[in-house]
Order: sequence, then structure tokens, then C-alpha cells
Amino acid sequence: MQILIIGGTGTLGRQIVKQALYDGYEVKCLVRNFQKANFLKDWGAILIYGDLNIKETLPNAFKNVSILIDASTAKLTDISASSFDIDYLAKVNLFKCAKVSLVKKIIIYSIVNAEKYAGNPLMKLKIKLETELSQSSLNFTVFKLAGFFQGIVLDYALPILNDQEIYVIENYPALPYIDSRDVAKLTLKSLNTISSNKRVLSLLGPRSWSPKEIIDLCENLSGKKAKIRQIPKYFLRSFKYILGFLQSFEYVIPKLIFIEISDSRIDLDSNLDNFFNKIKCNYRTLMPLEKYLKDYFLSILNNLREIRKTQNINYLEKNDFI
Repeated sequence: MQILIIGGTGTLGRQIVKQALYDGYEVKCLVRNFQKANFLKDWGAILIYGDLNIKETLPNAFKNVSILIDASTAKLTDISASSFDIDYLAKVNLFKCAKVSLVKKIIIYSIVNAEKYAGNPLMKLKIKLETELSQSSLNFTVFKLAGFFQGIVLDYALPILNDQEIYVIENYPALPYIDSRDVAKLTLKSLNTISSNKRVLSLLGPRSWSPKEIIDLCENLSGKKAKIRQIPKYFLRSFKYILGFLQSFEYVIPKLIFIEISDSRIDLDSNLDNFFNKIKCNYRTLMPLEKYLKDYFLSILNNLREIRKTQNINYLEKNDFI
């Protein structure tokens, strides 16, 4: 069975590619930049050129494809009200190609509680794509996510190791983060589960973590004290467009979309039971954040010691050891 993966170079996409190859699937990756995606070829994936905004490039990618997995996403700052129609049309063209090519199943990813803040262009796009699939004759599964462990590394672990400030938004909600590797495994497992067909399922971590809990955990594991700067919620809401031009606040802006989640609690118990019952799997197999960060800090600190033996490096770049 051949799988076509969109967004194979991303945080989630690369894990899906790796897991699909491990499970014995033949994997195609739609790419625009072959050089950037060359590591996927090294793993065993087939690279094929395609651009979602140029529909003529899509049909060739669907030859002999049975499953389409769209793990592509855009930064919040990349999708504006003016570009919404273009982004939506590109995805619709992708779905049309899948239908014409008789693809057996489509899997896409959305954001939990997206309907709560549909005023955001990215959330609006996610909601419309869910609706597009649900009203079509296509077989699909939509997985709704809250956040990845890998994002916690960038937002909390690396700033602590680099003695940088961590920007903590007032009343920022606790979120049920999950390891992207677990999402990949469960995505592939769902392909053989009929009960996941034509479903919108929340795929969440086993517990929610607040910024304070994450910082405390990182401090304990790293042996370093975090430098924290509290940012009032009203400040970000009032000045988010100005902040968009300030590089030092660039990573703070995406967090705005999750502030509203604090007003509508995520029912983890019912969501987890619903999802894992559908795919006949035990959620206790999920990687806990404590173990993920413990393994991360052990690895990065050991590597850093080795580097410091030969080089005068005391600062970690964003992509180091991730």
C-alpha cells in the first residue's frame, strides 16, 4: 500500500514518514524543495515535486496512492484574512485529486477546540476543511491536537539551558501535549481500524501541563533556574499586531490562539477513552512528558559536555539536538 504524505519535513510529518517506512508502507512525499527534503529520501521515501497552490502539479503525485496524509501546516502569522481563500482552495484541490484518484482514505490534522475561536484565520481554515471532508463522499479521519512535546523544548527547555528569558502569558491554559512520535504511530494504526473512518477524533496527551508545571520540571531536570517574564493577556491582545514586527516576541504570538481554551476545559478522560476505544489501543502506552524531557536533558547535556571538550561553545542553537 502506498501512502502520499504532505508536509513530510515538518515536526509531525517527518515522524509519520519514519513510522510508515518502519511499518512497511511505500511512502511518497510531496515536496517543493528537494534539497530541504533530501533526508526523507535517505530514509527510503520517494520524493515527488508538487505545489498545493499549483493544482496542475498534483495529479502525478497520486499515481498508485491508496492513503493521503496531510501533515502540512502554516504558522499563525502566515495565514491572513486576505490569503485565506488561496489556502482553502489549495486544500480543496488536494481533496479533489484524492477523489479522482480513488484514494481510500484521507487523514488531516486540526486543533482541539478550534471552533471556540473561529475568528482566527488559521482556525477558520481548519474548521472549513473539517466541514469540507465531512460533507464529501471521501473516507477520512481528522485528528485534533493541542501541542507537541517538541514545542515544549523550543519554548521552555532551550531558553533555560541558554539562560534566556521565558515569556509566560498570564492565565495561559494547561494543555494536553503529546509526543509527535506517538501521533505518528497512532495515525498509522488507525489505517487498519474501521471505527476511525469518517470520524473527527481528539488525539491528546494523558494529562494537561501548565507553564509553571513545565518550568518546574525543566528546572529540576536541568539543574538550572528559569528566567521568567510574565506577560499580561490584555497586553498581547491589544498589541499583537505590533508584536508581530518585533522579533523578540515572534514565538509568543502563536500562543494567543490557545488563551481561549482556558475558558472551556478539555475533558481529557472522555476524549482519551473515545479515541483509544475507536482505534483499540491503550493510552497508557503514550510517552509521558516527564520521561521525554528526562531523556532529552540527559542527551543534550551529555552531548554538550562532549562538544565543550573540543570547542568553545556555551550556547545552543534552536535546532541543536532536536
